[in-house]
Amino acid sequence: MKIGAISIMTAAAGSNCRYKIPDRAYPEKKTNYQPATNSVYYTDLVHDSISFGAIANSKPLRILFKYGLPCMYTGKKMIDPKSISGLFDSRKLHAPAIESLKFIEPYKESLSGMEKRVFNLLQEQALIYPEKSIAEIFQTIAPKYQKRLRKKQAPIFKELLRTAQKLPEDYHYKFIQFMIKTNQKLQDKPIIMPFNSTEFKYKLGKIKEYMVNRGGKGSKAILKLTDEAEKLPKKLTPENIEIHKEIINNIERIQKHSPLKDSDTIEELLRNAKQRLNGENTAQPFSRKSFIYDLAKLLRGLNKPELEEKLIDIAQKLPTSKENLSAYILKSTGESSNKIAYRLLWPSTASVEHILPKSCGGPDSMKNFGGACNRENSERGNRDFVTQIKRMPKTPENCQKFVDRLIELANNGVFDRNNIDKKYIYDFKRTIQLQSQGKIVLDITALKPDKPKPISLSKETLYPSMPELCVPALS
Repeated sequence: MKIGAISIMTAAAGSNCRYKIPDRAYPEKKTNYQPATNSVYYTDLVHDSISFGAIANSKPLRILFKYGLPCMYTGKKMIDPKSISGLFDSRKLHAPAIESLKFIEPYKESLSGMEKRVFNLLQEQALIYPEKSIAEIFQTIAPKYQKRLRKKQAPIFKELLRTAQKLPEDYHYKFIQFMIKTNQKLQDKPIIMPFNSTEFKYKLGKIKEYMVNRGGKGSKAILKLTDEAEKLPKKLTPENIEIHKEIINNIERIQKHSPLKDSDTIEELLRNAKQRLNGENTAQPFSRKSFIYDLAKLLRGLNKPELEEKLIDIAQKLPTSKENLSAYILKSTGESSNKIAYRLLWPSTASVEHILPKSCGGPDSMKNFGGACNRENSERGNRDFVTQIKRMPKTPENCQKFVDRLIELANNGVFDRNNIDKKYIYDFKRTIQLQSQGKIVLDITALKPDKPKPISLSKETLYPSMPELCVPALS
């Protein structure tokens, strides 16, 4: 059985498909993986990433990140964002992987899950391809992992097509057209996609978050680009297409006269925008996240909630890059070595966590701050702390690890040297106990009390001045 999306659709629909799809809609599956030159895709690059500098009053905690604090949810040692910020502005990661991986090696103990698995894979492949960069290794191994991923996706697409037979005629027709376009993406076939200003601003915003998080040059210039992008009309119409083009050209001019002038990532985004505004065919890679979003949009107004829910549930079975190695490789293929390295390190990088979520009224105050790796901070969202404990059952012991490390640093004089108030440790304990509704009571008895300040033994201290005695005058 073929594993291409086309064979998936024809096998599932068969003679029962109410719309006979012409054979030309299903070209033969590629045998060679050929991603677009220099193409970089951002749809899923960073999920709700945290901008360290944007959180007021968090400087003391961010100073402590460089001393290897453990994540309060996982207990894993977190990566100090400042320690890696310069790495992405250098050319170190563009060298052959056998050399560039040495700059990531010191952070290996902080990696977990899929990122650790991918790093180990890169180390193995670097021995096989000693002259290739990280990005080139991904390009080389992509065909094998693409084949594996399509095999995983095939039964899910087949199930979707079978279930879609129950859709009303008009929805079923739209669904089949949607799957034809999906099939073209799966085969890396260029398609005509209308320009979408919301999507453009979303992608540019993700680039901004990436640049602000890593620091370095360009973090200020990207703000000018996003400000200009906000001028884009919400919808593209024949009447305002020239306005769209003018704004995209303005963004390009700003980019060309800024530190971002050599940014391949922004150039690719702008090039794609121009192609879509001109009605040209563009390569649009398959994205699980976009597929589910577009499917939900297609089903809007169906008035069959059970069928709608079932179709979405089936789509949710598609492999994610967090759980499937093949999905991770395909998602990152075509990106630069810098971006791939950023993907590896970002989930384990330290971030400021609001114990009481800011969206629930939590203040930007050290009393309300903890330290969590980016992944867990992002995935927690605005869940209350009690719910977070249920989601991450080891939170109590890992909060204790976090506070134990704070105590160790305080006892060794790190707090004093950096002018950080030890009161933070007491505040953290109280906030955790309050927000956990008493389920977590941290032990801070190991914290040494401050030494009393030495008393001055000056004459004034020993013999404080006294008012003169009132001696009656002799008569």
